[in-house]
Amino acid sequence: MKIKLAILVLFAGLTFISCKKEEKAPTNSNTNTGGGGGGGNSPTPSGATTFYGIFTTGNYATITSSVAPPFISSSARAYFSSQSTQYSNNSTAVTVNNVGLNGDTLNYNPSYKYYTTSSSINLSTETWSVNGANGIGTFSINISSSNPTVGSLSNLPDSISISSGFSVAINNVANAGKAYFIIIDGTNTANGSVTKILSTGNNNVNFSASDLSNLTPTSLGYLVVALTNGKAYWISGKDYQFNREAQFTKFIKIKP
Repeated sequence: MKIKLAILVLFAGLTFISCKKEEKAPTNSNTNTGGGGGGGNSPTPSGATTFYGIFTTGNYATITSSVAPPFISSSARAYFSSQSTQYSNNSTAVTVNNVGLNGDTLNYNPSYKYYTTSSSINLSTETWSVNGANGIGTFSINISSSNPTVGSLSNLPDSISISSGFSVAINNVANAGKAYFIIIDGTNTANGSVTKILSTGNNNVNFSASDLSNLTPTSLGYLVVALTNGKAYWISGKDYQFNREAQFTKFIKIKP
């Protein structure tokens, strides 16, 4: 769980807004107008890059080997801020009275300052409800999201060498406004990870010895393929972001 949360926090710092033309507009009922936007079945799309709330749902897979099927779970989290912010920021986080997803109540995590699900959830529908407080309005909204996808990751290596570098194909990336391939050595330091941006479609990802030079050798490193798409809406006078993620994590050895 600690490792999963660390990866989620890292991914949150990489995530930007991306509006997908093919996604349907959500329905929205707004019981606290607070001025501006939203309401009825026609919430107002937003081009904002900073937000008073960030809602995230996702599918998260852990790959233990190249032959075993991945373990997959689905979860959600919601963050609220007293100031408009690009990413979750503990210093500006605020609480609300209640956050629900598909009729289930999310629990507040006081360490990470966001609301989250306690077990794997069904993401075939996505209806958020917020009973607001601390400047956050009360509203509900139904989001229609496309899951980001990627092709088979059975070719991910079991180990990598810092001195040699390596290359890997990451193919069939789709429905992702942003996509990343990340190596993490688990030291939780500024130099403890290396990130490459992935493009839609097929990618040949190359890490040189120079790219990997700041990593620390370990038997408990991991590779992460992280994909996201997102959209934003103006509700009750504030901008909110709604993200759908897919994340694939494989534990590896990082050799000198």
